[in-house]
Amino acid sequence: MDLFLLAWAILFGALVRFAPALDSPFPINDGGLFYAMMGDLIAADYNFPLYTTYNAAHIPFAYPPLPFYLTALLSQWLGIPLLSLIRWLPPLVTTLTIPAFYLLARAILKSRLQASLASVAFAMLPRAFDLFIVGGGLTRTSRCWPLKTAPFAPYTSR
Repeated sequence: MDLFLLAWAILFGALVRFAPALDSPFPINDGGLFYAMMGDLIAADYNFPLYTTYNAAHIPFAYPPLPFYLTALLSQWLGIPLLSLIRWLPPLVTTLTIPAFYLLARAILKSRLQASLASVAFAMLPRAFDLFIVGGGLTRTSRCWPLKTAPFAPYTSR
């Protein structure tokens, strides 16, 4: 029963995380800004620009650049369109937090069934993913993945 619940959590958690991207041909919310910023990096041969060309608004390039560099490089190396990566990476990474959460719950609760039920709740809780699946989720998931997985560390070190 516990593996069934965990599989359910991952399947339906993925569904609610990927659904907004399926409804839109472009990254939702602030995805346009980040798309432009990655295009600016590529156009500058990966030299860090001071400003982004987004809307010609002279916006400082002040976001953490590592996710932009990694996504742009991944796009060029694998030949995957940048737009596709911006749409699909955030829901993919947030879906991977479900099994990570299960491992944490399993370590804390000491019952596989309780851990699976907690994972179902986590998978369907909008606050666990809503800010991470939009266009800006690319920068948020890179910052928050360690925060979502770090609580597991005390339960694994002996």
